[in-house]
Amino acid sequence: MTIIAAYYYNEGKRVREIRLDEHVELNENRSGFCWIALSEPTADELSAIQTTYNLHPLAIDNAM
Repeated sequence: MTIIAAYYYNEGKRVREIRLDEHVELNENRSGFCWIALSEPTADELSAIQTTYNLHPLAIDNAM
């Protein structure tokens, strides 16, 4: 898997780069999100990201 980019955004602005294994706490108004771009991830790698970010299984299915 190649990580192209992984960033945390809040209120429409890029705040900082993140690690894929990093759990990011959202602010009180939940206006933040993580954007992750991967190239050719395996099912196991996507499963690990699903666990870290508590993603719905369909989000992972759609990414494959």
